[in-house]
Amino acid sequence: FIPNLNNNIYAQIGMVLLIGLAAKKAIMVVEFAKNLREEGHSIQEAAIGAAHMRFRPVTMTGLCFILGVLPLVLASGAGAAGRVSIGFPVFVGMIIDSTLGLLMIPVLYVVFQSISERIAGFRGKPSIKKEPA
Repeated sequence: FIPNLNNNIYAQIGMVLLIGLAAKKAIMVVEFAKNLREEGHSIQEAAIGAAHMRFRPVTMTGLCFILGVLPLVLASGAGAAGRVSIGFPVFVGMIIDSTLGLLMIPVLYVVFQSISERIAGFRGKPSIKKEPA
């Protein structure tokens, strides 16, 4: 949708890279939420707690990647079209993911975990921890 940019192989590789990075960030939050849920927290508490615990690492990862890909977006000279084609989708996509990701991931966790537990029943571990023998 951006003028002078094509949906070429570079842009498609950038989109695959973006999907992988967004999934990695979501997995980091959901893994912590899953652990909190198994410890006996409610679904909402687990989602909010995971979002709080992983806010800084997820935000720093996104910010560092956005700043790291900025030279590709601002490229000029020979081969610049390829660098801009791979850099621009990743740059814009990571900005969107970094702003909306931490808002949407906990909400989606609550929705899908609630549906999953209604269908299959909660099979979490008890919150009482046993001492090793």
